[in-house]
Amino acid sequence: AMHDEHAADEERHALRSRAAARDEDIRTLAAPEGLGSKAVTYGFQRFDNQFMLITVALLIVIVTVIQLIGDLTVRLLARRGRTAS
Repeated sequence: AMHDEHAADEERHALRSRAAARDEDIRTLAAPEGLGSKAVTYGFQRFDNQFMLITVALLIVIVTVIQLIGDLTVRLLARRGRTAS
């Protein structure tokens, strides 16, 4: 009976620590820091290469889309400026 209690205590401790780690992960993902900071935290410091690669790819896509929107805006404004004069 004493052995069962010890095993149950160890299992409860393991469950608590897994829950705490999960809660920390959720807090980190929900934190209002940037995507690049998350890539460093999860990808680099925790050696989660898949997370880091996905995050870096996502950052590249976001930057490219913003750049394309800016380029199109400049072209449209430049064309308007030429036809107005």
